[in-house]
Amino acid sequence: MSVGDVIFVKKGYSLVLGRGVVESDYIFDDEREEYKNIREVKWTHFGEWEHPGQAVQKTLTDITIYTDYVEKLEALFRDEGEEADDKPEIDYDVYTQRDFLVDVSMSEKRYNTLRS
Repeated sequence: MSVGDVIFVKKGYSLVLGRGVVESDYIFDDEREEYKNIREVKWTHFGEWEHPGQAVQKTLTDITIYTDYVEKLEALFRDEGEEADDKPEIDYDVYTQRDFLVDVSMSEKRYNTLRS
């Protein structure tokens, strides 16, 4: 978990209790009675929503790669009439084939084979 990550809090398998954005790195707070391992979160939504399907059992799960699932969760918190495309567009730095090859230490020939 990192600063800027969006998090969803669930209760059991069928309720979503909120959505927030992580605002701090890990903090250990010995003065707390319980839950001493924390991060500061800016809560954007708090309440109860029916989970779209059945939630996983694990307490902390990285769902980043499950884009369809994340979209279903995000849809719970959109204002009526607001579409997914209404989100501000993010400009990413250009990531070239050369950048990829350097990052994964792969030959261009192997890359072209995999890409084909």
